[in-house]
Amino acid sequence: MNVRKRGLALLMCICMIFTLLPFSAFADGTSKPDVVYGQYDKSGTTWTQVANAKDTVTETVDNQGNTVTLKKTAKPTGNENEYKIDLKVITTETSSTKAGDAATVLVIDVSGSMDRCAECGREVDVPDAHKYFYSHDYESRIAAAQTAAKQFIDAFKSDSAKRYVSVVSFSGEAAVKSDWQNVSVKSGYDKIVSAINGLKAKGGTNLDAGLQTANTQLSKTTVASIKANAKNVIALTDGMPTFYVGGDGKNGNHGSTGCPITNDKTAASATTLKNSAALYTVCFGASNDRCWSDWSYNKRDNTYEYYVSILDKISCSDTGHAQDGPTVGAFLRDSIATPAADGKTYAYNAANTKALLDVFKSITDTITEGISAGTVKDGLPTGVSFVGDAPTAFVENADGTYSWELIPENAKKGTDGEKTTYTYTVSYVVTLETSDPEFNEDIYHALNTETTFTAGGKVYKFNVPGVMGTAPRYKVTYEYTGTVPTGAPALPGEASCKAGDTVKVAAAPTLNGYTFSGWTTSDATVGSDGSFTMPSKKVTLTGSWTLRSDLSYTVHYYWNGTTDKVAEDKTVDDKTFNETVTETPVPVNGYTPVSDAAVELTIGTGANEIIFYYYKNVTLTAEDRIVTYNGQEQTVNTGYDVVVKADNGKDFKLSGVDFKGVYASGTGKEVGKYDIDFVGETVGKTDATAKYIVANTVKGTLTITPIDTVVVTITGNTDTKVYNGAEQSVTGYTVKISDPKYTRDDFKFTGNDKVYRTDVGTTYMGLKAEQFENKNSNFDKVTFVIENDGYVEVTKRTVTLTSETASKTYDGTPLTKPEVTVTGDGFVLGEVTDIKATGSVTNVSEGEVTNKITFVHGDAFNADNYNIETSEGKLSITPLAVTVTAKDYTKYVGEKDPAFEATVTGTINNDTVSYTISREEGETAGTYSITPAGAEAQGNYTVTYNAGTLTIKERPYIPPVNPPITDKITVEITGNSDSVVYDGAEHSVKDYTVKISDSRYTEKDFTFSGKALASGINAGTYEMGLKADQFKNTNARFKNVEFIIKADGVLTITQRPLTITAGSAEGIAPVTCDKYTVEGLATGDKVDSVKITGIQSEPGESPNVASDAVIKNAKGEDVTANYKITYVNGVLKAIEVLNKEIHFNYVIGYTDGTIRPSNDISRAEVATIFFRLLTDEAREQYTTTAGDFTDVKAGMWCNRAIATLTNMGIIKGYTDGSFQPNKSITRAELATIIARFAKLDVNTKTFSDINGHWAQKNIELAAGNGWINGYEDGTFRPNNNITRAETFAMINRVLDRQTESVSDLLPTSDMNMWSDNMDADAWYYKDVQEATNYHKCDRVGDSVYEKWTEKVPDIDWASYQI
Repeated sequence: MNVRKRGLALLMCICMIFTLLPFSAFADGTSKPDVVYGQYDKSGTTWTQVANAKDTVTETVDNQGNTVTLKKTAKPTGNENEYKIDLKVITTETSSTKAGDAATVLVIDVSGSMDRCAECGREVDVPDAHKYFYSHDYESRIAAAQTAAKQFIDAFKSDSAKRYVSVVSFSGEAAVKSDWQNVSVKSGYDKIVSAINGLKAKGGTNLDAGLQTANTQLSKTTVASIKANAKNVIALTDGMPTFYVGGDGKNGNHGSTGCPITNDKTAASATTLKNSAALYTVCFGASNDRCWSDWSYNKRDNTYEYYVSILDKISCSDTGHAQDGPTVGAFLRDSIATPAADGKTYAYNAANTKALLDVFKSITDTITEGISAGTVKDGLPTGVSFVGDAPTAFVENADGTYSWELIPENAKKGTDGEKTTYTYTVSYVVTLETSDPEFNEDIYHALNTETTFTAGGKVYKFNVPGVMGTAPRYKVTYEYTGTVPTGAPALPGEASCKAGDTVKVAAAPTLNGYTFSGWTTSDATVGSDGSFTMPSKKVTLTGSWTLRSDLSYTVHYYWNGTTDKVAEDKTVDDKTFNETVTETPVPVNGYTPVSDAAVELTIGTGANEIIFYYYKNVTLTAEDRIVTYNGQEQTVNTGYDVVVKADNGKDFKLSGVDFKGVYASGTGKEVGKYDIDFVGETVGKTDATAKYIVANTVKGTLTITPIDTVVVTITGNTDTKVYNGAEQSVTGYTVKISDPKYTRDDFKFTGNDKVYRTDVGTTYMGLKAEQFENKNSNFDKVTFVIENDGYVEVTKRTVTLTSETASKTYDGTPLTKPEVTVTGDGFVLGEVTDIKATGSVTNVSEGEVTNKITFVHGDAFNADNYNIETSEGKLSITPLAVTVTAKDYTKYVGEKDPAFEATVTGTINNDTVSYTISREEGETAGTYSITPAGAEAQGNYTVTYNAGTLTIKERPYIPPVNPPITDKITVEITGNSDSVVYDGAEHSVKDYTVKISDSRYTEKDFTFSGKALASGINAGTYEMGLKADQFKNTNARFKNVEFIIKADGVLTITQRPLTITAGSAEGIAPVTCDKYTVEGLATGDKVDSVKITGIQSEPGESPNVASDAVIKNAKGEDVTANYKITYVNGVLKAIEVLNKEIHFNYVIGYTDGTIRPSNDISRAEVATIFFRLLTDEAREQYTTTAGDFTDVKAGMWCNRAIATLTNMGIIKGYTDGSFQPNKSITRAELATIIARFAKLDVNTKTFSDINGHWAQKNIELAAGNGWINGYEDGTFRPNNNITRAETFAMINRVLDRQTESVSDLLPTSDMNMWSDNMDADAWYYKDVQEATNYHKCDRVGDSVYEKWTEKVPDIDWASYQI
């Protein structure tokens, strides 16, 4: 029966599937494509599929090889009859015809009125007083115009196209201030800006000349290739035109006496110009001023005359003008500017600077938006409509089609060096209407009207997609009416059919205990064959159930595991189907019911039975035991006898009956008798066959008997210590006992086992056997033996004192080295003070002196406690070098020798050395040696002698003496100065300049004995030190010469600018970066160190701060002071790594509906879980599939997760290059992964079994965050494998995803449930649900707990598996 039901259900499912398929699926042996492509006929009204047509058309547009590629693609969205249209245009342009090239002439008024205030229009005589009188700053109109023009240039230039600008100014006449320049390149940009900055206001207003000059500029070859729609003129003026160009072509004809002619001439030039370009006008500050009318007013005779008749009669200054002509703004709008069209405005008015800048921005936007590469025309045919709005890039036309202007600035650009490629894309979604009864599912329908691209005067056609639609279907459903019994078969599946289809009614269902009425409907007529014709509406078929009655049930009472009756059966009649009855077990002597619980039975149509099972009652008797006393508590476990109590008193034992885990136990220590009783709750336990139950127990007896002789050997403790001034001691003794049952607790000691000593020597305890006494009566004979007495020994302290050996060159002061080095054990603190070496030597003659050691000992010092050794150094003086140098002398022939002297250098303390002086013999003109002589060694000195020179000259002729000059002569000395920046090299400045008050006196007439030089390397100020007394007059004729130092010579070395920039870094917290860059170091210098103090320990950004740099030169010298250091901060950014905000499912579960919480979890599974939990930012930054593990291959389901987490430094492999993805992960390994997501500023927590473990630090860090827990005994068990449930629990704590109780989850009907996670009391129940359900939630107050609010469709992680 069940097989027939399943077969019928399967057949109905197959039928429903076939009814849902489109008819075209059965038309022939091949399926038709979803989308085809075709073209419209010449009329543009009939679409025809083109065989083998694709979505792309490419055509060549010129002889330079440029092409246009048109692509229109339709793809189903997944919604019925809905398609996404992707429209793409790709154009190529050579460098000379690049799309987006454009040209603009700036025609700017520079008449005298442009010097007026841009804010109020007043003439300005004193700019500084303007604000005082008119409450605003003065800025001229010409300055405002320059700012606006440069604003336009900045916006007009392009990164991808040529943008040409020419500047024309006009006043009484026009001038080209800058010919065409490409402002997209810097040189062209700079020239145009320079031309704008050079504009000056002066003269009249000849707009006519400005427009004609602009037209001439537009005809030049530079811009000949620019498309007409990309050429523009912007004309700015601040008043009515007062000049026009005369018939001779020259500027300057005045039109102030006949404004209409000026206006007409100007308008005519504008008309000509507008044939070449779009003409924008800007009226600045004069929009409401009026132009003059056709007539002029003669003040002299109060009459109106035509302007020609008065031309020769009066001057302009005598003529008034009627003010009823058009305003300047209206004149520019109606007669000069390009007329407004298609929503574009070409004429603008600006009252002040702000308005002017806004106007120029509007013009700029219009011009740059209007530089087009072409136009796409698109549309939707009848029966096709947009899903949502049309694309924002589409502009609807009057005929219902749409235009899409292709702006190169909005294109995606690329280049191969010769051509530039522009790619334009737009997308939208359409739906095909198929509800018309005449709609044909078997043909293709166009999704668009004819689609074209127009550029350069040519029209190109797109291939237009066509699709087959699906006509509407109507549902066939089934419903039960009335009460539906529990267990009723599921309703037949819903079917979807077209009107007119023949539909077979499902077979009637069956259910035990019920009858079914059959399927009926009022929506259609069901024929005798059980089928009906589908109408154009939904059809619902209904049916109902009727209950059965008159049934009975029987109650049986059996010995458990058998059908042996222990009481008679009970039968009850006259019961109704599905009625519930209740029975309980009856009492039976000698038996116990397996369960006392009542049993409910729901009456069915088959055999209705209730069975109660019973155990046979037995009594267990514990066995007796005898043991010998061993000094310890003894426990024995015994067996038992199984006894059945009989009613007649004849009890009997059973054999072969085993109660698993049941045993008796007795415990005792001292000699005597003890009970042996059953362990645990024995009464009520059943045997292995589940036929017998323990109804009662009987105790057994444990008997303990005494033991023999014991020998206790005593050895006193000893210790040897080096003397330290403190009292030393030793305590206790060790024992060796012949019987381990006898312990130290069994005897007492009446002697003294502690001895003391301070000074060197030995002290004994004096242990004796009689000092030990047995106190345990269980041991009859105990003997105590003293093997060795205990003692404490103090040994001598070793001290070595060493003084220094030294020597120095004689300097007149004593040489001492009082320091003494103390080695060895040293002196006890406080016993010896003032340890020093007292040797001293001053003169060479003292020879080598011993550096004797002395010290002072205190009252506690005892020499017998020390071994003291000394090592005394030697002190000596070496001679100082002295030089005796004979002075040089000069004399004339015939004169006596001068008294010869020598210069002694090197002596100190006014010491003298002995020497004599003699010279080489001779008296004729020439040079003779002067020689000092004496002993080389003289006391504390070693003397060196240097000869001098005596020069004998012929006496010169002395002419008559000139008269002396007594006039005061002033000589001003100015030292040269210089300033340089520190560069590590030595710099200097030398010499001085002289200014002399009398020309008769020259620099040859004085000498300089100083040093005119200042030099230095390091930053600072260095002076020559020029002084007046360094200059000496050598010309005896000048009696009154004064030397004045006007300025000393100075060299200034300034600090070198240096910039140190701290490095920047981004990654997982904590983020640090100890790198830095240096700019400005001098050659040879290097940065020795920089203090980098930044750290970002949680998601966010913070500065990376550099400071306290130390800079050294090539010699290792600190030269930091030579730099003026600027520190620039880097940026440290820590990204949020784990997604804690969205509570999505990160575990999928198994296809059999289980989650297997108690199973181990593999390394690959853990890596995959954490990969899923990464934030989008972290995944984007670190995702990779490139890994190096030998056992993780490309294409493995876990490859991407393992490679990414390895790239992040979160997981690692093994030393053999493997990862072992299928290996179960341990608690230590998971703790390490979790810890790598931890903050640094947490308290750590430790466990008793992780000290020295490779993962100790990570376990403590993760525990400190509260993410992992240990066991109640204080252990962590790091090498144990971790279960899936334990993993989920740890991860949920990491993510702060915890509920306080099961009630905070959703109802089970609203959650993913697992067949092995149905127990809501299981410790892991909530954690499993949290891991496997995507949900929304609210926080419970300020707590860490959440309350679920809504189930969200789970994430399909398949795309992240490879």
